[in-house]
Amino acid sequence: MECKECKKELKQITISHLKKCCGLTVLQYKEKYGDKSITDTEHLKKYYQGENNRNWKGGSKKECQDCGCSIDKRSERCVSCSSKLKAGEGNGFFGKTHTNDTRNKMSGSQKERDPKTRFVLPTTDSKIISENQKKYWASLSYEDKIKRLGSFIEAGRKSCTKFRRTSIEVKVEDWLIENGVSDFKQNITVRGFNVDFKIGNKIIECYGDYWHCNPKVFNPKQINKSLKITAEEKWLKDQERINILKSKGFEVIVFWGDEIRNDFDSVTNKLKEFLWEI
Repeated sequence: MECKECKKELKQITISHLKKCCGLTVLQYKEKYGDKSITDTEHLKKYYQGENNRNWKGGSKKECQDCGCSIDKRSERCVSCSSKLKAGEGNGFFGKTHTNDTRNKMSGSQKERDPKTRFVLPTTDSKIISENQKKYWASLSYEDKIKRLGSFIEAGRKSCTKFRRTSIEVKVEDWLIENGVSDFKQNITVRGFNVDFKIGNKIIECYGDYWHCNPKVFNPKQINKSLKITAEEKWLKDQERINILKSKGFEVIVFWGDEIRNDFDSVTNKLKEFLWEI
């Protein structure tokens, strides 16, 4: 395909070529020379179909070496023949056993394992298993719970939308930056709890109206369908969380989403008093 501007022979006229060649956009080039100057389908077939395609390897199908049926070129056998082999001598581990050295290593690792981390199911009844797990968790100290949850929380943080910044958090974050507060940490784990902002020993929480059941929206007995608990139960959980943080030496201030969106002047005054005791 020839570029009408520079007369070069190209496989395809791209945006980057037009930018370097003549500074035109694709739309401007089409208006100048017509649509077919870009969308020459016969030309594309010449370069991208069959043997003219540099990635072409003689077709994508071949025969299974056992039964002769048509299979993907990347495979050696069809699914049926492969499954038969996995169950017998075709399996790479068929007839093999661990060496004595490997058995000793496995045995040693098992002995070194903390017995407290083992959980032997005494029954297959799901209700009994659940009750036993709850009792086991309740028997752990607060420090042990934090230690066990640490890696779990960090792994979940990477994929869970809960730990992504909300619009109300962004608004508070922008205010902190504009007012010279640059040493804050956002969405981090403190004593086993995820907090929105931590500045020294001060914690700022931005409560979403739905997820924390804003009293302006929820009555105490109303059930939050996502959390599957009543608003009153959620308030008690949040208050318990705040009390634990305060008992560990942290100062905590909470703002509702409705307050941040509709009365931000009041929020900023409270923040100034909280951070700098103005």
